[in-house]
Amino acid sequence: MSEFIQDKRREVEAEAKARSSGMGRHILVGLLAAVCIAAWIAPYPAATAPAPVDPKVERASSRMTLFLAAQSVTHFRAVRGRLPTSLAEAGVESALIVFNPGLDGSFTLSTHVRGQSVSYDSSVPLQSFLGQAEEVISQTGH
Repeated sequence: MSEFIQDKRREVEAEAKARSSGMGRHILVGLLAAVCIAAWIAPYPAATAPAPVDPKVERASSRMTLFLAAQSVTHFRAVRGRLPTSLAEAGVESALIVFNPGLDGSFTLSTHVRGQSVSYDSSVPLQSFLGQAEEVISQTGH
């Protein structure tokens, strides 16, 4: 009989341990759920606004963009013997550049920077159009 009582005592103790560890699991799950909800709702730290771009760098960058587009158009003309009908045909994907082909094989490219027009005319040598743009861009690391 004492053996039966000891077995029952062990069973009761085991059930008590199981209940207490089950309670601990419930508390742990509740805490983890609360942390996940807080992380989901909490705002991300706001990034600082980027520094304004120097107008000289913007202008140099637009010159470089037109320079590269002009190279693509010039290469297209050299290979195909005609001007492209659009910049996209020459491989230039930019909605910010206006392409105006001339009847004599010349062309102009233009864009706007801070309300001012920047234009390239194919009668001007590309290197002279580029000017100091490479140096300005490389000095700023852009």
